[in-house]
Amino acid sequence: MSFVSDIRSKADFLGVLVATDNFREFEFYSPHTNDKGKGLYTYFSDYGDCVYFMFVGDQLMKIGKAAGGRGWMTRVSQYKRGVAGDNTNKLILENLKEDNRHVVEVLAIPTPKKHADIECHITGVRETLELETAETFEKLYTQRYLSESDTNELPFCRQLK
Repeated sequence: MSFVSDIRSKADFLGVLVATDNFREFEFYSPHTNDKGKGLYTYFSDYGDCVYFMFVGDQLMKIGKAAGGRGWMTRVSQYKRGVAGDNTNKLILENLKEDNRHVVEVLAIPTPKKHADIECHITGVRETLELETAETFEKLYTQRYLSESDTNELPFCRQLK
C-alpha cells in the first residue's frame, strides 16, 4: 500500500476549501457542524493539534501542521483570508487557477502533545513539559511521501523539509 493510500485510509476528513471570487478567496465547508451549521469551533478545539493533508482530486498537494492555540481553526481562518493572507494562500490559489480546479479536500491525523520529563539546562531541576509533536510528524510524513513520490513535489509547498 502506498503512503497516500495509508493517508486516505487512516486520516480524518476535515472538510473542503473551495476557491471563490475568481480564485481570490476560500470558503471552508465541513461536515462537523450541527443541524444549524454551528459546532466547528467545538469540534476542532477538541480535535487539537494535527498534521493535515491537502488533496486536489487524487493528487497530494500539501502536508502542513496546525498546532498550538486553536489548531486547525487558526489555520483554516488564515486560508479563508485568500490572497489577503500569506504567500501559501497565493500559491495555492494560483495553482488552482492554472489547473481550473476549485476544490481542495483536507484530511488530518491528530498529533497530540506528549509529556516528557526533562532536566532544565539552567537549574538542573527535572521538569515535566508538554511538547508539541505536529512539526516532527509533518517532517516525517513529508519525507515519507517525497521518498516514494514519482514527482518528488508537493505543489502547494515552497519549503519541503
